[in-house]
Amino acid sequence: MYSAYKRDFSPGAEIFGLVILCVPFLLLITPSNLQLRTDWALVREMAIFIVFNVGLFLFIQRLTVPAWQFFSAKNVVFMAVIVIVLSDALQMIPEMEWIRTTTAIRVEAYIALFLCAVQLGYLFPTPIGLRDIVGRFKDPGHPEIYFKLILLAFGIGMLPYLYYSGWSLTQIINDLIGPRFEESWARGTFGDYSVVFRSLSLLLRATPLLAAMYLRRMGESIRFSKLLLLLSLVLFVLSIEFLQGDRRTFVFLALSPFLFFYLTEKEPARRTRIIIVLMLIALAIVALTELQLRVRSIGLAEAWRRRLVTVRADRLYVDRNFVHFGIITELVPYYHDYIYFDELLYLLTLPIPRFLWPGKPIGFGWTYVTWIGHTTGSVSMSALGELYASFGIAAILLGGLAFGIMSRTLDRLLPFAKDSAISAAIFTMGSLILFIGIRSLREIIIFGYSLVAFVLLIYLGKRLSGQGSRPGVSVSGMV
Repeated sequence: MYSAYKRDFSPGAEIFGLVILCVPFLLLITPSNLQLRTDWALVREMAIFIVFNVGLFLFIQRLTVPAWQFFSAKNVVFMAVIVIVLSDALQMIPEMEWIRTTTAIRVEAYIALFLCAVQLGYLFPTPIGLRDIVGRFKDPGHPEIYFKLILLAFGIGMLPYLYYSGWSLTQIINDLIGPRFEESWARGTFGDYSVVFRSLSLLLRATPLLAAMYLRRMGESIRFSKLLLLLSLVLFVLSIEFLQGDRRTFVFLALSPFLFFYLTEKEPARRTRIIIVLMLIALAIVALTELQLRVRSIGLAEAWRRRLVTVRADRLYVDRNFVHFGIITELVPYYHDYIYFDELLYLLTLPIPRFLWPGKPIGFGWTYVTWIGHTTGSVSMSALGELYASFGIAAILLGGLAFGIMSRTLDRLLPFAKDSAISAAIFTMGSLILFIGIRSLREIIIFGYSLVAFVLLIYLGKRLSGQGSRPGVSVSGMV
């Protein structure tokens, strides 16, 4: 059993990491780099330098913390910034010419500042005893409770699809292979009352992780018929999310079982194999999410007919976040004022259905498209771009501190992940929410619904089993 009194991170390594991460920021703000230049190679070199410094810090951290703790929530945030924000600059896609090189250097400086702020926030004491809250509950006593919860989550989650498809599985399949805007369950108006009923589909997102928890508890004793049923349900859920074109949800569902298996595995050899599989799965997901962009607007059937079901390595970027972040820095505050608390108000009011509040604020992504001349849709500029649009550099610094504190709070669960499936599951979902939250701040709220639904399912299972909330691992006073 892991000792809760053991320090769960190395202060010396974390402080040294802060110094390493500050180097790119200090170098990027030198006058020679901020002056107007036309050499785009400099932008790529600086992007690679940021990635190198992050990698160097992770390597040093790997030498100072246990292997199982390397997948910390903070490291997940670092990887998210590189994948979601820096990927454009690393590839130098043609759209990079939409912004000036001096703007690109400025954006990289803001990215470096954000990483420093995350690292600094990670050194702060955690504001809540999340470890205490989770540690007081045992995992469900009988593993078959997980199996029942899987069937319950899948059955309730499928209700909106079945209802709007006339209770026809054939119609569901036809809708899924067609354009996503023509699905029977697609929202007809922006925020109509049916959004409440359609929210039941969020329970489907708990299916892959619950299946992983059940498999972990059963091990090799699971019957083949149940294993086949679980795999079928999980693959069906992944297919639904993939064909609906929601890349973030697909990534969330595809990665969560493997990260959970890694956290709960106690044998080092098996953990190494899981890491290899996780890396291969991540590469496959990158390719599949690029394919989603080609399929979701015209449908899988039409894309197959046009022979568009292919993956291009030169287009593996994410939403042009770097480019739109750069455009924001050129527009704000010179042509448009800061949005101040508008985005925060939008985030706080997200849980309120729009049919109850027709005048509810809209997200900055919708406001930004009007600035650049788009007529429909929303454009992503990453959470860093949204922060900059709010208060400039100050908001980027405060946002980084908030991500660091949230990461530190989640990482308090790591010492118990190998012995508590609930702790491992909540850490898995929480860290992936932070990863996706780098794409847009609203994703933290939206995917938070899935975490709430998962916790309610676990609570329901414990109540049905008569276990209630009996105290389990006592960690009181250790946070």
